[in-house]
Amino acid sequence: SAPATTPKGYYRNNTYNYEISFPEDWPVRVRSEENISLGTVPPRNGQGAITIEISQGGNNEVEKAKAEAKKYPGLISITEEPITLAGINGEKIIMNNLMAKTKTINILLIKSKLNYIIKYSEESADFTNQAIKALSTFKFTN
Repeated sequence: SAPATTPKGYYRNNTYNYEISFPEDWPVRVRSEENISLGTVPPRNGQGAITIEISQGGNNEVEKAKAEAKKYPGLISITEEPITLAGINGEKIIMNNLMAKTKTINILLIKSKLNYIIKYSEESADFTNQAIKALSTFKFTN
């Protein structure tokens, strides 16, 4: 049967029970149920994407990225702060690449033994504002 059409600017994942709204002109790329991107991949013209990845187990991608970054203390600074998103207490890990002058935000939420990793980089003030607004609509449907 034909896939149900989803309204523009809205994505719902019934496998991992979450939904999010975002600007209608953002493209959606579904690599798999576990890995979707909303927005422009790769980033260009100050626009980027929010990527949502789901994984199981302790050694998730955020932990790997933190371990990798620690090898380059002069190049990448890591700031961690608590965040509550969609009613779940998680961690917000900000990776600041001092050479490339890029900032990547990784939000890690753990629910039902799954890691929900929501990632975006601060491509421009405009994109960052859109990303933050989109994230405020992220919620679990179950």
